[in-house]
Amino acid sequence: VLFNYHSSWENLSIMKDDVNITSDVIVDTTDHKIIILNDSISNGADWEIIAFSPNIEFDLGIQRTEYTLGQEIEFLLPSNSSPGSYTFILIDSVGIPQQTQTIIYPSETPFSYILALTDLNGTYTAYVFWFSDSGTEAGVQSQVFEISLNQPTPTPTPTPTPTPEFPLPLIVLIIILGAVTVGLGSYIAYKRIHSHQRTKLEKFLSRCTDISNINNIIVIDTKSGIDIFSRTFGGQTLDTSLISGFMQAISNFGTTLSEAAKESRTLTIEYKDSIVMQTEFVNLKLIITLKENPSTNLKFIMEDLAYDIYKHYGEDIDKFTGIMKPFQNMIVLIEKHLNISFLYRLTIVKNPKYKLSMSEKDMVIKAQNFMKENKFDYFYALYLMPENTCTPKDYQTIFRLIEKGIFQPTER
Repeated sequence: VLFNYHSSWENLSIMKDDVNITSDVIVDTTDHKIIILNDSISNGADWEIIAFSPNIEFDLGIQRTEYTLGQEIEFLLPSNSSPGSYTFILIDSVGIPQQTQTIIYPSETPFSYILALTDLNGTYTAYVFWFSDSGTEAGVQSQVFEISLNQPTPTPTPTPTPTPEFPLPLIVLIIILGAVTVGLGSYIAYKRIHSHQRTKLEKFLSRCTDISNINNIIVIDTKSGIDIFSRTFGGQTLDTSLISGFMQAISNFGTTLSEAAKESRTLTIEYKDSIVMQTEFVNLKLIITLKENPSTNLKFIMEDLAYDIYKHYGEDIDKFTGIMKPFQNMIVLIEKHLNISFLYRLTIVKNPKYKLSMSEKDMVIKAQNFMKENKFDYFYALYLMPENTCTPKDYQTIFRLIEKGIFQPTER
């Protein structure tokens, strides 16, 4: 599903059944598109897109800001106002809304409110909310009015309607229901937060495990069958043309048997004691081989990466003639999506620019001890993990040290 959003929207969140799945969809902030992949779509799901939009300023055309009780507050939108709906809310001096009015512009209808003699004096605030016809832009403006008790020249005024008072039982009922609602809401919020944290932890651990299992990453130009990028992280180096042809044959065979296979861009098979995953996007194939079966999240990460590669290198791939120079910096995109710096041989470089936390200092000492004990001038991040397994705290500490340049790859 492709959704084009307005260029003014920022900080997008995509919700599916009240769960934030922004990290599982493709948000193209350059072309302002949201791409929801087929595997994320399910029948009966409730979707919501939340975004921040800048406040679009507009003129209220107000000529007068001082009134006395009994007069009418009135103003008309200027003739150059933008089309859309304008909602006027007037708040009295103690914060109680006294008037709500909506106008669909263009319109000659003014915003107005007749101040009753029984109304409070003091500072009133008018808020006007504007929503564009397309529903993609909005703005709010406010204006302060000073209301005094001085009586103007007698003019007919409408008979004031006394404000109804809530009966005591109703107030008690509202308070009780409010307490129950708050309690239930807090419980539901706790359950959602707890569930979200647990899901986030599981996704984090599966991602760490997936990265640790990667053997090869290959990007192939579909037309020529030539790999325009490849990296090996242990295990045997694959014949890229052979594996690409094999995956293509499997893919073609699958699409003759299954309609679902036609809709899927990602294929996973076992090949020579490895797990091979391939995803395609336009004229490129992205292949990753792993030691063990990956999590389901890796499929989405691969599809996001393939899209991003084509977004940045699509023109060069489409006119590829065998020259590799345009793809030299592709490693930056791959590191961004897969965090493969975790797989490099690392060394320690002191950098007085950064102050290290206690956990970072302990990790540096652990790396130094490992190299000293094994007489190595390098180490792998996984060697610093207890029993070579991923733990959130150690994983994050190592990546912070890589980002600070304390742990640096010996080669890329």
